[in-house]
Amino acid sequence: MNSSLVIRTRFWSAFGHLLGAWLRFFQAHGTSVLRKSFLGLAGLCLLGAPCAWAAPQSEYIDRFDAFITVNKDASVNVTERLVVQAAGDRIQRGIFRVLPYRGVGGYEILSVRRDGRPEPYTLQESSSAKKLYIGQKGVTIPQGKHVYELTYRAKTTVRFQKDFDELYWNVTGNDWPFLIKAASARVTLPEGAEVLPDGVSLYTGIMGAREANARASGHSFFYTTRPLLAGEGFTISMAWNKGVIQEPGWQEKYFRGWNNLSAQAGPLFAWWGLLLGYYAVMWFWLGRDPKARVLRRFEPPANLSPAQTRYVWNMKYDQDVLAVVVMSLVEKKCLQVEEEKGDFTLRHTDATAPMFLPPEELRFISELFRDSKTLSVSQSNYKKFAAAGKAVKDALAKWEKGRYFSRHLWANIPTLVFMGWLLALLMKAVDGLFVPSSMLQAVLFFSAWIYLTAQSFLRYRFPQFFGTRWFWYVWAAAGLVMWLGPGIGLLVAALLVPGVVFFYVIRSYTVQGRLLMNEIEGFLEYLQVAEKYRVFASDPTDASRIFCKYLPYAAALNVQNNWIEALQKELGEAAAEEAQNTNGFAFYQNRRLFYSSFYGAMTAPSSGGSSSGFGGRGSSGGGSGGGGGGGW
Repeated sequence: MNSSLVIRTRFWSAFGHLLGAWLRFFQAHGTSVLRKSFLGLAGLCLLGAPCAWAAPQSEYIDRFDAFITVNKDASVNVTERLVVQAAGDRIQRGIFRVLPYRGVGGYEILSVRRDGRPEPYTLQESSSAKKLYIGQKGVTIPQGKHVYELTYRAKTTVRFQKDFDELYWNVTGNDWPFLIKAASARVTLPEGAEVLPDGVSLYTGIMGAREANARASGHSFFYTTRPLLAGEGFTISMAWNKGVIQEPGWQEKYFRGWNNLSAQAGPLFAWWGLLLGYYAVMWFWLGRDPKARVLRRFEPPANLSPAQTRYVWNMKYDQDVLAVVVMSLVEKKCLQVEEEKGDFTLRHTDATAPMFLPPEELRFISELFRDSKTLSVSQSNYKKFAAAGKAVKDALAKWEKGRYFSRHLWANIPTLVFMGWLLALLMKAVDGLFVPSSMLQAVLFFSAWIYLTAQSFLRYRFPQFFGTRWFWYVWAAAGLVMWLGPGIGLLVAALLVPGVVFFYVIRSYTVQGRLLMNEIEGFLEYLQVAEKYRVFASDPTDASRIFCKYLPYAAALNVQNNWIEALQKELGEAAAEEAQNTNGFAFYQNRRLFYSSFYGAMTAPSSGGSSSGFGGRGSSGGGSGGGGGGGW
């Protein structure tokens, strides 16, 4: 029996005797001493456990020395020399080393030695790492100290920044279950490379820690100043002048990415095929709607508010629901929207009794006007609008209660798992961007910024082309192509398209929901066509009333432009404008500006910050390099 096992056996034996003595004492003296005896037992355990675990470990790494040579082709040659104390506990046949693919283009094992002689090894590959088992099955190494030397080449490891090149290397890895008494790294840079001032950062500790229990001797040798406990690692960051290391061109990255991805093509397409089969089965089981029977209606469904109409029609809550709530409250004379020099103010009038308001409109009013009867539509009131939005969302969800539709979000879990696996493959296959990072960020940022700035114009002028979800899909596809190149980017997009389609088609209406949708879609057809003999059957006053009554529903169903144009065509622009002014919709003549202000009020003020420096955002466990290892 080895010493580690003896220590653990003696500790738990002593613990058992102590527990038995406490139980006998409790039985003899009753509950009066329960609390004190329990506290005494806990204190003895807390004192005894550290003593037991603080006993000398039988297996540990006496030294972990790494010799790293940076090559001009952005690869590094690494020799790791480990002095290991083996006691036949965890280290029986040898040790294993985990080499993760994060930040590395691949590994080439050059030599493996133990005690100066070549040692057999086996490799296990996964999508995230290469695991190297040193030793042979069935062959036990002698107890005592052994010196392992592992030499390998890590490809495309250097990180190319705008003003400098950098080696960010996890020397030891963070997954060793043993104590590492001392670790060091000696880095050799190619000729012409000069380490920049403050270009060296050192990190020690568990994954993500920013401790610096290490020192540098010059610009090439680094060593720890305290032992590394199990799970702790040693990471270095070095920055030097640009122009020394040859940065791979996009062509090289592109073909390397294709080759790396092709190696996983079999499993990738096999799982994708299974996913397509899953989509078909789940759609047949859950996604088919009851048969539709749409009939033209000339009024909205009974007892259905505009916000509820949009909620059922979209099968979800979105920020447009709040704008629809505002319009419905204006139509009921419960809310006034005032404009002055492009600034909008909401005023609560109490014209409609709360009992006549739908639940979401009542919650909106009570939440937004909790402190005052007036509220400016500005970003300074973001928290109030956010609280009102949440109240409306909760009210609609409580009203619907799964009666009308189900989105079956749980059915998309396999899609998310596949996307995560695909992302892991891409991170391994693609070792860099195919366009400069600054260009990618600029294009994606400004495209999103332009859309968000002009969304009130684009979405309401051309709703069929500039729906939010479609814009973001195009934006994401463009980002994939710019990151991965046209070939891999389009392949990835094609793999993900069925999942996106499934997300929408798996949603389904209940029988009751389909009956309600028949009425909504019939009313939608009427709003889109807006027949003259039905909309304006009598005098202009009646036409104005019908127009204002149905305008919130038209906005809820994204056909407000058709509805307004019908009124203008029938009464003329001047009379149509007067009708809107009379019924409280004067602000809607400048609806693009109103929507821009309204959506701005629902958006949190932006706060920015940046950090710079060499390894300034680094930590232990970061960068390329080893993931750790253990014995086997």
